[in-house]
Amino acid sequence: MAFNIQTLAREPKVRTPLTAATRRLNFLKKEIEEQKRLFGSWQTAVRHYDQRMTAELLPLCETFYTKCNELLELLDEFYANREFNAMQRRKLAHFIRELCGTLLAEYRLDSLDPLCAKYMYPNTESTQPKVNAELTDPTEFLAGEQSNSGMDDANEFNNPYATTAGLSHKIYSNRQKSVSSPKKRQKTAAQLKKEREAQEEVLRTDKSIRAIYRQLTALLHPDRELNPDEQERKTKLMQKVNVAYNSKDFLKLLELQLTVIQANQDYATEITENQIRGYNKLLQNQIDDLEHEILIFENRVKSELGLTPYMILYPEDLDQLVSSKIGNIKDKIAILVADLAAFRTDIAKLKDWLRNYQLT
Repeated sequence: MAFNIQTLAREPKVRTPLTAATRRLNFLKKEIEEQKRLFGSWQTAVRHYDQRMTAELLPLCETFYTKCNELLELLDEFYANREFNAMQRRKLAHFIRELCGTLLAEYRLDSLDPLCAKYMYPNTESTQPKVNAELTDPTEFLAGEQSNSGMDDANEFNNPYATTAGLSHKIYSNRQKSVSSPKKRQKTAAQLKKEREAQEEVLRTDKSIRAIYRQLTALLHPDRELNPDEQERKTKLMQKVNVAYNSKDFLKLLELQLTVIQANQDYATEITENQIRGYNKLLQNQIDDLEHEILIFENRVKSELGLTPYMILYPEDLDQLVSSKIGNIKDKIAILVADLAAFRTDIAKLKDWLRNYQLT
């Protein structure tokens, strides 16, 4: 077999192996870009979610409360009707008491005070009674109570009144937190320490940004370059450096620094292994901050929609969840409207329901 002497004599290309810190840096750069993308997706999804909650869901909650009040007032009228026997009146009182308690426990409605005083606390004149915590489900009369939506399965509530009332209460609470000015409390030692560490981290990041900027300014100064093509290349790079520096984009400055050093090994000594480790720490802190902000988005939505904390939630799920909740509440309102009409026009239908209603 004949061998090509020139091929055998050719020296293999030697690639300088990356250090552990550099490999870590490359990983963190990809990770922070992914977290930025995810954070942006959550921002967009939550903005649309808030718009739908305010424009569509909250008005439905108000309608639901109105119909609940109408039902309670109607049953209160029937309670005084002598056409009902003692057992039927007892069941009416039991249902009114349980429904008032459920709604009051989830959302404070002043219109419930008279009924609470009459049925829940007949021996007191207090208009703001404490609600009994051991309340049972009073809503067995609503057909189709068990929804097929994944949301109701997730929140594990069987009582549609509690689910709907709690939803609106949580939404209002979150909105009020964003506009109210709560009373300032004295911060704990742990909170003060965390704030100091955060401030120190900001200072370290700013210091690193300035250091990288000064280094790149020295390496890329176009006036020091005689070659026209190289001068143009450095001018374009310097423009990117200025944009990143003015926006305090540490990651972009770091990428530009590595690009310049990798393009010219003469500058390899300009960045040390210790500096790379320091950059890794700053990038990891930025990733941690982004993950924390994303977690805040997730927890808020789960709280407002009554989802289990362990449910895996993605930004693209929000629109479907809101639509499901809106459809669920519309169904409950339709059932309430139908029952109100039936009870008002035919007392026999209410008596049929009372016959099946179980005291607990």
